[in-house]
Amino acid sequence: MEEDLKIISDGALSYCRGNLFLEGCALEKIAADRGTPCYVYSTQVLRGRVSSLKEAFAPLSPLICYSVKANSNLTVLRLMKEENLGVDVVSEGELLRARKAGFPGEKIVFAGAGKSPQEIDLAVRWHLFCLTVENAEELDYIEKAGARYKFPVRCALRLNLNVDVDTHHYVKTSRKETKFGLDPEQAIPLIKNRRRWRWVRIAGLHFHLGSQIKEPSGYAQALSLVREFCEKTRFVPEILDIGGGFGISYRPDEHVVPISSFAQTVSGTLKGWCRTRVILEPGRYLVGTAGFLLTRVLYTKKRPGGKTFIIVDAAMNDLVRPAIYGSYHHIIPVRKRMGKNMVADVVGPVCETGDYLAKERTLPAPVRAGDLLIVAGAGAYGFSMASNYNSRRRPCEVLVEGRKSRLIRKRESFQDLWRLEEN
Repeated sequence: MEEDLKIISDGALSYCRGNLFLEGCALEKIAADRGTPCYVYSTQVLRGRVSSLKEAFAPLSPLICYSVKANSNLTVLRLMKEENLGVDVVSEGELLRARKAGFPGEKIVFAGAGKSPQEIDLAVRWHLFCLTVENAEELDYIEKAGARYKFPVRCALRLNLNVDVDTHHYVKTSRKETKFGLDPEQAIPLIKNRRRWRWVRIAGLHFHLGSQIKEPSGYAQALSLVREFCEKTRFVPEILDIGGGFGISYRPDEHVVPISSFAQTVSGTLKGWCRTRVILEPGRYLVGTAGFLLTRVLYTKKRPGGKTFIIVDAAMNDLVRPAIYGSYHHIIPVRKRMGKNMVADVVGPVCETGDYLAKERTLPAPVRAGDLLIVAGAGAYGFSMASNYNSRRRPCEVLVEGRKSRLIRKRESFQDLWRLEEN
């Protein structure tokens, strides 16, 4: 079990006298102080992940723009800013969060298949580093905003390269049947006629293959297609945004190629033809293994015939990934006990059959009402996808640094649930 803990937490989890610690903080004490369910993040893992990404891609000197959608907590954003990262945003709300966290416009890139004129106006007014263009009509909105503020707007055309990758079909973003990006043939006239716009400067290209990608061959294929596109159009991009999508290990036995291999593939494919500024947009890779959902067992239930349920106080509204993607998250007891393993579904109290965190999961000792469990790999697309379904309050969030922990988002009150509604 100890080796499993190291793999799924980058070494931040460990047992001491039978109690589970994150860095130097006892998770039992965090649960007692803050209640459950509760998201807990490791500063050690966050900073370590940033460091490993920087080291791997150092030969390219990229602009690393953390993907805000993965985890948008302001404290997490400020930590990324301390690490001298930029941010990738996809909505006005994310842009406002980035500015609130202190990111200057020149460290922000704005993507998204459906930017509103209002969002484009704000992005241009704040002089963002780059806008990713996914529809030809966007260019007219950008031109008007650029003229309004007398500011030439740097843009990158997002190409849908129809490259398939081995990941869940909901998070494949560069297949022709998805809504994202421009077909290369549609992009060619935009490149050739790019001087028709006075305030739009098509300066680069962008692609994004998807999320939770475990090996780098798709990046080599995509970059080769980009090279063909540039040769065909005689376009020399100033910037090349290759998105993110680098995967993490959700299971102790799940093999994900090291980030250094992704970097070597990208560097090797670019060598000799592309000397542009490279942009990366990692999200899950930086925060996924840093986050854990702490939850308490409410009941256990055994059906005639043998099926067992562990009913906990966390639910699909807190962590929706298992329900919508069938995703695996490793589950660990906070207190280690000796005893026979048990197999059970770990489910929440929400009134949906799909409300589960794990199915047919083997847990390392009998689990009882009152026990604490942690759900690993919950730092990305955990709280950021949480909802108030069943009028449940969203959890609090806690950041651990060494032997100290601090609240970085309060648990919602019941009054918060109807605060914006008419009486």
